[in-house]
Amino acid sequence: MGSGAARAVLTVVARGGALFLGLFTVLALVGELRGRATNLSLWWVDLGDLPGPLRLALLASFAGLLIAWAIRREPGIRLGRAT
Repeated sequence: MGSGAARAVLTVVARGGALFLGLFTVLALVGELRGRATNLSLWWVDLGDLPGPLRLALLASFAGLLIAWAIRREPGIRLGRAT
């Protein structure tokens, strides 16, 4: 496997992982907003010390950035800087 092929495989794996984590976070956020039946802090990122709305906003923006990076072929300048 050449250097270009190895880099392509690593890129696909990284983007797949980012998409999984982003969608997992969105799913957990939806569950938390629907009835707080889940505790996202135990599953993924511990932001329990932050107020609820701020915690949800941070996790939603994190999930959005991960998903955007995963589905864009060339992220561009702004998305590249944000991620």
